[in-house]
Amino acid sequence: MSKYIRILFLFTSIGSVGACQANGHRADLSIERFQFSNKLEACLELKPAKVQEDDDRITLLADVALHDSIASCTCMSALINYQVVDEFEVDGVKIEDELTRAFKNTALIQEKHLSFIISTEPDYEFKGHVSVRVSCRPAL
Repeated sequence: MSKYIRILFLFTSIGSVGACQANGHRADLSIERFQFSNKLEACLELKPAKVQEDDDRITLLADVALHDSIASCTCMSALINYQVVDEFEVDGVKIEDELTRAFKNTALIQEKHLSFIISTEPDYEFKGHVSVRVSCRPAL
């Protein structure tokens, strides 16, 4: 079996592991699983606060502290990019499964919270730590 097929097989097999539930909630949605990789931390501090499950998606609510305007972080507008990646290892090989990619408008922050769509697959079983990578939105 080729290395690619073996990794794909292991990746698929791991997806079926860990489907246990605790008190009617999925055990893999603990807030400790989520972290921010924030290239705008001088202007925008983000801290995972709460994970919400809806019928069609999983959302991470983050506490926000604005230190400076986003423009001071050399962004061209109030729009920021974010990418959500499930990071895990299989047989010592680091694997990153991109779950979603989108943008947010920081000008709309009113209550010191931002929500990030983590997955549009509500049954997705996370395999490792979930990194929400935040950066400037490039000029269009």
